[in-house]
Amino acid sequence: MTKRTESSLVFWIFLAPVLFAFIMVMVIPFFLGSYYAFTNWSSSARVDGGLRFVGLQNFMESFRDPAFLYSFSITFAYTILNMIAINVVAFALALLVTGELRLKNVYRVGFFVPNLIGGLILGYIWQFIFNNAIPSLGRIIPVLGRTSIYGDYVFDACEFLQTVRCECLADERRPFDHADGAADSWH
Repeated sequence: MTKRTESSLVFWIFLAPVLFAFIMVMVIPFFLGSYYAFTNWSSSARVDGGLRFVGLQNFMESFRDPAFLYSFSITFAYTILNMIAINVVAFALALLVTGELRLKNVYRVGFFVPNLIGGLILGYIWQFIFNNAIPSLGRIIPVLGRTSIYGDYVFDACEFLQTVRCECLADERRPFDHADGAADSWH
């Protein structure tokens, strides 16, 4: 297998699950919704009633309905006003953090701190998983408790870190084999 073929295969292997999810969640519902929009389908219709093509009749009925027109106009106005407001505020804030102000760095920190919250929450979740969920799973399924020749590091975080440290040090002392067979050290 050539390097280009292997690269292409790896690309498609990584893309396949995401592509499958996108097709199932976005593409198929879009086309089904478009199909049903031109039929007499309703959520309360009986299964044996059958679908009948009605063309643009559904859309004409919608635009004759006063409740729909009211909702549509409110949504349209909200969209336009929201778009204008967001851009004006964004422009003002951009000037605030790039202008020659005394507290420019404080404003920048104020904008950056909310980006840290997601990472902190994710860190707490992984801490819970490693400290509570995995050891509990190792007690429930005994084979998961002994995953190393060095012992039960799933149960004890300190032993786990020592094992990883020892294995990393051992890897540093092993020669690194190149593709051409020549050995070299990691240092």
